[in-house]
Amino acid sequence: MTAPSRTRARVLTAASIAAVALPVLVVSVLAGAGPAPAQTATTGSGAARIAQIRANADSAIQRRLATLSALARDVDGDQALSAANQAPLDQLISQDTNGLTALKARIDTDTTYAALVSDARSIVTAYRVYVLVVPQVHLAAAADTIVDVSAKLTTIESHLQSVVSSRPNLPDLLADAEARTAAARTTALPVPGEVLALTPSGYPGTQTTLHQARSSVATARDDLTTARRDLDQIIDGLRHPAH
Repeated sequence: MTAPSRTRARVLTAASIAAVALPVLVVSVLAGAGPAPAQTATTGSGAARIAQIRANADSAIQRRLATLSALARDVDGDQALSAANQAPLDQLISQDTNGLTALKARIDTDTTYAALVSDARSIVTAYRVYVLVVPQVHLAAAADTIVDVSAKLTTIESHLQSVVSSRPNLPDLLADAEARTAAARTTALPVPGEVLALTPSGYPGTQTTLHQARSSVATARDDLTTARRDLDQIIDGLRHPAH
């Protein structure tokens, strides 16, 4: 399975899994954090606690950078993704990559417990890689794929118009295929714009829009599946006409 194919296959599950995992991520990043230690950063248990938080934070950032790198490859390799949506996705991934890289440098040089904990928390709260960026990429890619497939099916349907007109039942199947294809395109077309408008500061309200977008993609996908089934029946009817 190619990277873009994996992107589309994950579209209906990635965001929901990430949403469930979010509390775990915060706890993981801040493991060892508690009341500010009385010791300085260079003595006793205070130093050990700070070192543990820093290590957890660095690990969390590296995981997110790896995820962003994979998303960038998916976006660049997806032939169905429109230029109008690829550009903002590339920009989003680049901004988060640069921001997290700079955040890691700051975390590695934080000299106070309060600054370190605040920066560690911002790994989750300022970027929302798993609960926002991942579904933004997947949903935009899935919606553009649906629009692309819809265009191809529309071309096929137009070629079949004159062929099926005199065949029993086939015109009805073609009419249904055309309606389903048009509905899929109409449903999927606004999804990228809706999800790309979301920002980390809007969390958790962003989840409502993402849920609606996933529902739209699922509905459009079902319409395309039905349209394809109609066309398969038409082609079979043309190959094996009833006598």
